[in-house]
Amino acid sequence: MITPEQYEGTCLYCGQKAMVEAISPDMADIAASRRCNCDNILKRKANLEELIEDQCGENGRNYGMDPLTTEQLEFVKQVGEAVLEDRAEVCSIKTGDSIVTIKKVKKGARVTRRRTQTIQAEV
Repeated sequence: MITPEQYEGTCLYCGQKAMVEAISPDMADIAASRRCNCDNILKRKANLEELIEDQCGENGRNYGMDPLTTEQLEFVKQVGEAVLEDRAEVCSIKTGDSIVTIKKVKKGARVTRRRTQTIQAEV
């Protein structure tokens, strides 16, 4: 088992340095970037992509939803980027059995994935 050590990491977005626990110097930079409070659009884009991957990628199964295809996932990421860059305030995308909504909020964007299921029968 690898144990974390103290490293000086550098935020990949603003260059600010911080002491962090990590398993390698490269991982220290990633940890410092996540911990940094800089307000960089690149950082917000990376965080938004992580949220989209979490809810819409393979991890979506943990939420009871099927993962989106690679093409659908890339499209949702492009829409998220448009929202972050103020080209849209809110966008909803219906894909298969769910609706992904990305909405502009004060410091970035909110990602919501809602399952849509309808059962209808006639006799």
